[in-house]
Amino acid sequence: MAASLCFTKEQLTTVLRDFDAFFGSDDTHNRVERLSTEMAINSYVEEQQKAIFEKNGINGNQGLMDLSKCFQLFGRDPDVSPLLNFVVTKEEALMAFGTSGTPNPILKMDFKTAIENSQKRQAVRENFGKLNVEQQKQMLLSMGLDMETVEKIKEEALAVPESQREMYIQQRFSALTRANGDTSAPTRAVEHSQPATETTEIAAPKPHLLTKSEVAGGSLVVPEYSHDLYHTIVIVTESQHQLNTFHYRIYWHFGSWSSPPQNNLVALSDDLTRETLIGRNALLAFLASTWREKKDKENFITQETACPAVQTYNMKRVVLLLFLVWTCSAACIAPMTGGFSDTILQNALNQGGVNYTLSLCQNAVYRLNATIDLTSVGQEISTEGYPSGDARATLLVAGAFSVVINGHLNRQKLRNIQVNGNRIGLGRFESGGANIEVGGNVQGQVVDNIRSFDPRGWSCLHMTEGGCTGGSITNSQIGPAGYPNGTWADGISLACRNTLVANNLITDATDGNIVVFGAPGSRIINNTIIVDSRVALGGINLVDYGPYSGDYTGTIIDGNTVWARGAQIKAAIAAGTRVWGDTSGNTNFGATITNNIIKGNYLAYGIPVSGVNNFTVTNNIFSGSYSGSNAYCGTRVTNAPPSAMVFDPRYVSNSNLQSGYIKGQVDYSICIQPGVSPSLTYVAGQFSLSSGQSIQLNGSTFTLQDNCNFVARDDSGKALWASNTIGYSGECSISFRENGRLVISDLGNDIWTFPNYTGNLSGGEITFSSSGSHVTINDPADDIIYATSYAFPSFELYTSHFIHQTATDGTEYYLFIAPNGSVTVSTGAANTATGRILWSSPTFFAANCSQPSQCHLTLQGGDGNVVLYNDSMALWATGGGASAVRFNTFQPYFETINATGSTLFASSDRCAANNPCKNNLVCNGAFCGTQAWANGTAYTSAPVAGFTSAFTRTALTSSPITTSPLHGSAASLTFSLLVFCIALFF
Repeated sequence: MAASLCFTKEQLTTVLRDFDAFFGSDDTHNRVERLSTEMAINSYVEEQQKAIFEKNGINGNQGLMDLSKCFQLFGRDPDVSPLLNFVVTKEEALMAFGTSGTPNPILKMDFKTAIENSQKRQAVRENFGKLNVEQQKQMLLSMGLDMETVEKIKEEALAVPESQREMYIQQRFSALTRANGDTSAPTRAVEHSQPATETTEIAAPKPHLLTKSEVAGGSLVVPEYSHDLYHTIVIVTESQHQLNTFHYRIYWHFGSWSSPPQNNLVALSDDLTRETLIGRNALLAFLASTWREKKDKENFITQETACPAVQTYNMKRVVLLLFLVWTCSAACIAPMTGGFSDTILQNALNQGGVNYTLSLCQNAVYRLNATIDLTSVGQEISTEGYPSGDARATLLVAGAFSVVINGHLNRQKLRNIQVNGNRIGLGRFESGGANIEVGGNVQGQVVDNIRSFDPRGWSCLHMTEGGCTGGSITNSQIGPAGYPNGTWADGISLACRNTLVANNLITDATDGNIVVFGAPGSRIINNTIIVDSRVALGGINLVDYGPYSGDYTGTIIDGNTVWARGAQIKAAIAAGTRVWGDTSGNTNFGATITNNIIKGNYLAYGIPVSGVNNFTVTNNIFSGSYSGSNAYCGTRVTNAPPSAMVFDPRYVSNSNLQSGYIKGQVDYSICIQPGVSPSLTYVAGQFSLSSGQSIQLNGSTFTLQDNCNFVARDDSGKALWASNTIGYSGECSISFRENGRLVISDLGNDIWTFPNYTGNLSGGEITFSSSGSHVTINDPADDIIYATSYAFPSFELYTSHFIHQTATDGTEYYLFIAPNGSVTVSTGAANTATGRILWSSPTFFAANCSQPSQCHLTLQGGDGNVVLYNDSMALWATGGGASAVRFNTFQPYFETINATGSTLFASSDRCAANNPCKNNLVCNGAFCGTQAWANGTAYTSAPVAGFTSAFTRTALTSSPITTSPLHGSAASLTFSLLVFCIALFF
């Protein structure tokens, strides 16, 4: 289809606008970063040049020959499209390069001096490897390099085998001219942060200066340099010395890097220096100006004699013609009527070859029964005319598959199409891939102005790793994706290095709206994420350790908006491995999160940070409200309350966090659910209230009253617990201080400090809860030091941990697992010689519980049995039916209770007037006044046949805890006891 037939007047206006955005105009710079002239056109030059010549009345073969001759004469600069080689007028040369008497504004030297210096440096580079190390050092110093750089190169050179030293040093010189040492980027003269000085660039050879007579004679002579020859300057490959000088600030716009340096360079902006602006204007004049009609026929090659194939074209129009041919290379292919279209689309791609554009028809729906594979370099799938909105063609999944498009070759493009995964119609596809799977060992892939939604698999768009670099995902609409019932799906899943993800709108992606899998060097900028009707786990995720082993170096999250408009976002920007539940010790490093906006009334955590090193989180703006319920976060909730800025100092190192961050645990923060939490946990230094302030929980409110009494009340107003600090002035405050104590103050004076505990509590935690223990304080090792109730409906106790309780007389009691595998209650510190055993459980089998977490005691949710396990088997159990475990400072010290509060198992025998204690023990209330593992009569539930009092202690022990608590017939396990074990566990 001819180019003129592809566009209406309005569409042509859009094309011209896009042209200016791609290539710049006479007064604007290129605004599409990383999409250089070469990237946009070069892939088409080889296929389209001949067609262009023939379309304009020129023999195609002759045109190619003339163009080849033009390249031979004028050079072919690899950093600019081959068609952009041109004659420079005297005025332009003077502006860009200066005169013999006037230094140019960039190099600060005249052109002759620059070329001479270039020759010197070229000679130095060619001969450098032949010098010994000391000579190399002196040569470097003579070139103006600083001593630190010299010594560094010297040390590096010595570490290289002698046979490879010359090659290494030359490569090292080249590396000095790259931005941040990016080995994937071509060598550049200077990096952004360096001045454009003679000492910091490696020059290419001097340019050829051609006169008409020299060309006619067939010789390429390099005449002497003089002011009079300036108007004969031709930009050729060898003049890279000059062009690279300009590139150091504007390479985003005119360079051909598919993998830009990783030094956080930004696009050309308002802070350009005057010198750079001059260079920029000079290049724009070169790239956008017409071929000069006024020529000096005596002194230089004219357009007519050198490049007849393009003599009638203004250079900008040549580029535009290529652009139109590129966008209109084929008529649209209509969908099959009443059937599947995948076969005809796939055949077109198979036959189209390199740089083929598969043009789909506007407003058409293509029902697919199989994946469409891009098969050649540079292929594109797009809608004819590049419309937006619903006019874009739709690829609709209509069969048993999930991946709509596969593309894993260089410079492939998806533009202005819609991809409907159709999960709503066909259901989730188990282990299915993304709607769009691109990336791999590729460069320069483009996804622009598409819509991808409702994937059957795990993501709308996946740009994967495997060498992938230099991609772009822009101006697209992504989502909805997945459902918050465990069948989540991502919006954009990015693992490709040095990729631009910009100006996209992602809506209701339920897993991560944008998930960054390291993707070093990538920029995720100016995207908008809206969560409207489906709860989302994350807005932007930087949580995955793979596939780059935590490397997020140069990854920038900048200027994005995350909006919890109608449904919860659990973590707006999740930073670090632990935020997503990876507690294995993996750490992510190197990312920058800046200038983002977090807003909405359904936020849980703003930017939680945990499991990171060398992260920067600055200048982000937070608004809205933060809430959520941790009721589904496991047996004991320890995460910080929902808030905008939380970091865990234990797992954040060498990082720069903006002011306002509070300390708190955020492990697996995505367990939080919509609603109000029944409990909240604060780390030391995080919690404080003033008179009249409250914390609201699901089922209760904790308020610091004006009289300084801190009171927990249920929703009916009934008091659940109080500090009983009353009768004060009303200028009260309460805080959980850095030392791990809860302190109430009046008029600045401390009036109440709790708990009265001599151990270390710094870095501990306090939990407020509507049920069970309304206030619980834990030490840094997670041992319970204080609780308002020691009846635990959810119970876990591990080796090396303990539960502490202080009696009214000040005696301290400890519940723990002893090294020999017995559940033990003692006075004095746990597992020390100062304690006294009050009760110990028997063990069915000999066990070693001497190592941390080697054994654990748990209340099983299914059968209500409290069981002591080691790493391979059960060691002891209480019997089933329990709903809670209770630890007392009196007999029975340890008991299980059912839902009505009745005791099922007790560490002492029950007793009454008609049921005296055995072994002459005293009946202390309802229980015998010492340890006695009772027979069946000790249970309110059905007794276990044959279960005897073989383990009954005869007296209170005064033995230290380090001795065995089991005596008498404790070693004789009867057959009936083994039967009991079997009955309990099998």
